[in-house]
Amino acid sequence: MPPDALHPSPAAAPLLQVRGLTKHYVLPGNKQFKALNAVSFDLQDGRTLGIVGESGCGKSTLARTLMRLVDATSGAVDFGGVQWIAPGARPGREHRRWMQMVFQDPFSSLDPKQSIGEVVREPLDIHWTDKTRAERMQRVHELLTTVGLTATDADKYPHEFSGGQRQRIAIARALALEPRLLVADEPVSALDVSIQSQILNLLMELRRKHRMAMLFISHDLSVVRHISDDVAVMYFGNIVELAPARAVFEQPAHPYTRLLLSSIPSRNRTAGAGQHAADHEVAGSELPDPANPPQGCAFAARCPRAMAACQGSIPALLPRRVPETGQIAVVACHLYDATA
Repeated sequence: MPPDALHPSPAAAPLLQVRGLTKHYVLPGNKQFKALNAVSFDLQDGRTLGIVGESGCGKSTLARTLMRLVDATSGAVDFGGVQWIAPGARPGREHRRWMQMVFQDPFSSLDPKQSIGEVVREPLDIHWTDKTRAERMQRVHELLTTVGLTATDADKYPHEFSGGQRQRIAIARALALEPRLLVADEPVSALDVSIQSQILNLLMELRRKHRMAMLFISHDLSVVRHISDDVAVMYFGNIVELAPARAVFEQPAHPYTRLLLSSIPSRNRTAGAGQHAADHEVAGSELPDPANPPQGCAFAARCPRAMAACQGSIPALLPRRVPETGQIAVVACHLYDATA
């Protein structure tokens, strides 16, 4: 599939180009756990790509592999014109500052022995070596104010803050070096619902202000719809659908996407999702065994529209035009092979 299918004629090259990114783990008995399978997509400057799917589908593995927290098994990633992931790729320190991450758990992502000032200043101490300590602390105070805290909070410690405040601190740390891409892995799932909207609105405001791209990972579909320009649906380590957010939520193409949308509580369900409520009836079947994946489509056993081709071969991710809107999307499903 053309990785740039969503943006066939961009004004500029994508900020992030992911090609065939794969991550396999070796299990006891020399079996392989295929956590990520040849994932490809592009992300433009200033846009947010939401990544959704059930637990275990590969969302967090994708984030950690992109951040180089774990080594990719294969594939290539170009980030800002720099070879970020490839055989022999060694991004320099000056490039690593461009991509930062906000983790899921605000309680474990901050060192309890460091003051908030030290937490936020740490990336500046590493990269702003030409600045004085006073200049770096001034930047810390600016960052804390930006995320809705105060300069005096720099002297406090993580245990003195609520979960929502700790996540604001984590966001301040991630923004310290003015990254071009923010990877947010379930950044609000550990927070109370009343605090979630505050953090989401903060992320959206900061993205607009700094023209930052964002990869936003969540299992909460309503959150993803609120914040994303485009949405990638993952299942069993693969992207099965990638489209503008409105198309995914109002005109979903892949049966798995429809199943996910049917699980949204009825009062929050969109008209498009409501049309596929019957798909929820097949949700009880188990996910395939990652160490022993099926030959064909991994979703076939749960799919109400499965056919013979689904058992024999893995569907390719192919472009299709969204009905009515004419938008371009990509979907991996044999239902669309003939019309792709």
